[in-house]
Amino acid sequence: MKKGYKYFFSPQPTSEKKNEYIDNFFNTLAKKVTVVNHGKRPSSRSGDFFRYMFTADVMILNWPEDILHLRFGIFQLFTSFITLTFFKLKGGKIIWVCHNKDSHKKQFRLLRKLTRFFYAKISNAIIVLSNDALNYFVKEKRKTFFLNHPVYLNPPLLKEDNDHPLYDVLIWGRISPYKGLNEFIENYRKHNNFFYVNIIGHANKSYLKTITQNASGLHMDITDRFISNYDLANYFKKSKIILLPYADSDTFSSGALIHSLSSNKIVIGPAIGNFIDLYNQGACLVYENFTNLFFTINSLLNNSSYYDTELAKLRKGILNYYKLNSWENFINEVVNITGKIKD
Repeated sequence: MKKGYKYFFSPQPTSEKKNEYIDNFFNTLAKKVTVVNHGKRPSSRSGDFFRYMFTADVMILNWPEDILHLRFGIFQLFTSFITLTFFKLKGGKIIWVCHNKDSHKKQFRLLRKLTRFFYAKISNAIIVLSNDALNYFVKEKRKTFFLNHPVYLNPPLLKEDNDHPLYDVLIWGRISPYKGLNEFIENYRKHNNFFYVNIIGHANKSYLKTITQNASGLHMDITDRFISNYDLANYFKKSKIILLPYADSDTFSSGALIHSLSSNKIVIGPAIGNFIDLYNQGACLVYENFTNLFFTINSLLNNSSYYDTELAKLRKGILNYYKLNSWENFINEVVNITGKIKD
């Protein structure tokens, strides 16, 4: 029988909306400790806070600040404030896993600020998944802990396709403004680039229309499509470079970056969040501006010797990152952090 603290985890996995990060975190945690909502059907986010506040000793909360943008968001927000305050007063411990500097949804500016202030103050510990995020929590420095984002379970693709890759650059994931695609397309045109870019992912419809119009006449394909892990692996094999051109705004850590490591290809992203950490660990490349980005991409694509040298270096970094950052190691660190929390 598992001993120690009883944990509540939010949001728990659902069959309707798959999230590999949530699935891995929740299920690996449940193997290590007692998770009171494991195997239970979830209700509303704030409703689950109340439902388990009397049985849990520790609440691990991912994106609780985004409750504001859910159904009946304002009601759920203030209900969660009251519930978590009582939970804390009765001796419960709250761990906030903070993924972003701000919500990707921009409604309710004052309520967004209030929400982040509340979680920063009420949390016993704040876990961030990039060193970059530590600078944001200066006032909460003593209770803020940096952990590397754990890897996803699929191992790196070690074999190439026999055919030549179909795409010079693959951009994948949710097609939404915070991914910086419109800025990338505008600068691609401005710098007179001609390398072939394939952009694919589930799209925000109005944003899709904007970027499709802006990409007209360029050497790009843009596809609105949900991508399974199997499909993604095939796209990785057919690409020379994986690019994630996030806008320099709200992102502390990128799950798409961690997914992209399994490509065993050259992965490039902006010098923000956990891109910086993985660059320092030799697992990806970063760029400071679009001039720098396009110089790097064209240098790689036009010089096969340089490409092969960089790819070999990055593959060593990727494999080392996989060795050090398993979900089991991550959960051990989370449990250790729980033990450091003072009552």
